[in-house]
Amino acid sequence: MSRQAGVLLPLFSIRSARDWGVGEIPDLVPFARWCADAGFSVAQVLPVNEASRGQHSPYAALSAFAIDPVYLGVGALEDFEAAGGEGALGDDGRRRLDAVRGAPTARTSFPPTVGAAARARAGARGVRRGGGLVARGLRAVRRDPRR
Repeated sequence: MSRQAGVLLPLFSIRSARDWGVGEIPDLVPFARWCADAGFSVAQVLPVNEASRGQHSPYAALSAFAIDPVYLGVGALEDFEAAGGEGALGDDGRRRLDAVRGAPTARTSFPPTVGAAARARAGARGVRRGGGLVARGLRAVRRDPRR
């Protein structure tokens, strides 16, 4: 077996100019490119499962299959953009988003509040109009609750 070298880090550490205070799933693409360019053949992240109520560890996951929504690339959600995108956050929400984007460390307290509101806005819009990824996912769960 040949030797391999890689990088392991928490997803919230992979920050970009467009994130919501923590690293997001879409940020894995440039990270993987960086790993390849640096000669690494393995790129791993710590678990990204949603923690159970009252827990903060990804090892105390709510589900073995559910990704914590804090890591979604909210700006990439088609229903969020159609519902007004970041402009619909209002002045206070926009100021808070700019502050966490400029913070030198990950801010896990911001995304659950403004990020959750943004995801809810996207989901509500998609459900009302019957389209979008969020709405399609909700319909799939309603058809088969075991998902």
